[in-house]
Amino acid sequence: MIQGASPQLIKDELNIPRATVYRDIECLRNRSRQYVYQMAQGLYALSYKKSLDALALASFEA
Repeated sequence: MIQGASPQLIKDELNIPRATVYRDIECLRNRSRQYVYQMAQGLYALSYKKSLDALALASFEA
């Protein structure tokens, strides 16, 4: 697939219905949003755990 191609160009190049192109684009957008959200959640949890570990270490040393 051509990166940055218009839906019309994709439709013509692959010889598929317009509705299929737009449905697939919407699906890819949703999956990419979900991936970014999951990555953000993972980073947030990791940051939170590191903070808790730092607090535990500080209280242990005090």
